[in-house]
Amino acid sequence: MRKLAPGLALMLAGCWQVAVVGDELTTGGSSSTGGRSTSGSSGTGGRSTGGSTGRSTSGTSSGTGASDVCGPCAPGATCDGGVCVCPGATDGTCPPSTSDESFCFEGTCSWCYVHKGGTLEGDQCRMQLEIVGDSSPGCIAVDSTEVYWNDTTGLEKVPIEDMTKNSPGGSPQTLYLNQGDQRIVCLAIDDTDVYLTVSDGTIRRVPKTSFDGGAIPPIASGQDAPQGIAVDRFNVYWTNSGSNEVMRLEKTAASVQPTVIATLGNVSEGPNAIAVDSNNVYWTDYEGSNVMMVPIDGGVATTIAINQELPSAIAVDGTNVYWTNQGTSESTGQVVKQLLAGAFDGGTVLAARQQQPSGIAVDGTNVYWTNYSGDSVNFVPIAGGEPGPVFPIATNDPIGIAVDSNSLYWTSSPPTVYNGAVYQLTPK
Repeated sequence: MRKLAPGLALMLAGCWQVAVVGDELTTGGSSSTGGRSTSGSSGTGGRSTGGSTGRSTSGTSSGTGASDVCGPCAPGATCDGGVCVCPGATDGTCPPSTSDESFCFEGTCSWCYVHKGGTLEGDQCRMQLEIVGDSSPGCIAVDSTEVYWNDTTGLEKVPIEDMTKNSPGGSPQTLYLNQGDQRIVCLAIDDTDVYLTVSDGTIRRVPKTSFDGGAIPPIASGQDAPQGIAVDRFNVYWTNSGSNEVMRLEKTAASVQPTVIATLGNVSEGPNAIAVDSNNVYWTDYEGSNVMMVPIDGGVATTIAINQELPSAIAVDGTNVYWTNQGTSESTGQVVKQLLAGAFDGGTVLAARQQQPSGIAVDGTNVYWTNYSGDSVNFVPIAGGEPGPVFPIATNDPIGIAVDSNSLYWTSSPPTVYNGAVYQLTPK
C-alpha cells in the first residue's frame, strides 16, 4: 500500500461527504439525488446499468450528402443542408469537430479545446478547470454556477461556465485565506455560504460572493480536531475526531455553542467524513473500522457496519448510505452500499479490488469515486453491475469528487509540487 504522510491520510479519511438536498440539504463535497438546484440525476447523459452511455456517440454526420456537404459533425449532431445541427443549441448549429474540437451533449454544443488543456475522448471532454498551482487541492463541492475547493492557499472557486468559453478555465477567486498553520480541513455549501472545518479547532462560514482575506470570525471555536462537515437547511454538522463527538449548530443561532448529538466514547477512534439526510447524520470511523448514524436531534448512535477496512468517504441519497473502504493493501479497497430500510447487515459491496478509494459522490443512477493510488475516477450503477473508469485516461492521485446533472468534478493532488488540478468531465 502506498505510504501516506499523516496529514494526507487524515484528509483522505475525512474530507468528502454528501447530503440529500431537495429543498432541505446541500452538498459537502459532492452531490446526490436532487443534491443541487440543477438536480443530481444523470439524465440522458447518465450511464445505464450495463455501463453504456445514454447519449449519442456517433461521430459522423447523417442526412443527404452529409459527409460531402458538412464534413464530420460533432458526436450527437446531424447534417442538414450543409450545416451540422446540434439539437437544442442556441442557434441550432454545431461546428465541425475536426476543426473546432466541438461535441454535442445534453442538447447543447460545448468546446473541449484539446490543445488548451482539455482532453477529448469520444463524446466526453475532460477539462482542466484550473491548474491550482499547489499540490494539495482537497475537498470539492459544486452548485449551479461554480465549483469550490480548498487548497494550501485557502478556499477557492471558479465558474463552471469557464469550461464553455474560448479558454481552458478561468482564474480562481479566493474566498478565504489560510492563516499560517491554520488550514481548511474540509467544506460544505448551501445556497449562500461555504462552511469550513479549520485545523485551529474552528468552524467558519464564508459568503460565496465575497472575499474577506481570512478575517472571518468563527461560528464555533474550541473544537477538537474537526474533520468532515455537512449542512442542511437549518443546521451545520461536523465530526470532532479528537473528542469522538458529532456536533450540530443552528445556522441562525445567536450563541456559538454547538450541541453534541453523539458522544462516542470507546466505540469510536475518531469520526471523520459525515453526511446528512432529513432524519439522520452518518459518518465513517476511519481508525475504528465502523460506519455509524444518529438522529439529527441526537441520541444513541447506531452502528451500520463493523469491521470495515479504513472506511473513508460517505454519501447518502435517502434510500441507501454509501461509503468507501480504503483497504489495508494496494488493491483491497471497496465501495459499499447499505439499504437504510431494514436490518443493517454490513451492506453490499458494489466494487471490490479498488486502489485506495477516497472521495465518493452519488446521483440518481450511479455511484462515483476516486481511486487515489489507482489514478482513476470510477463509477458503478447503484443497482449493481460492472464498475469501470468514467474516462479512459488516468488522473494522477485524484482525491475529492462532486457531481451535478451534467458533469463530474474532482481534485487531483499529485506528489509533484505545483501541479495539483481541478477537473471537470462532461458529460459524466
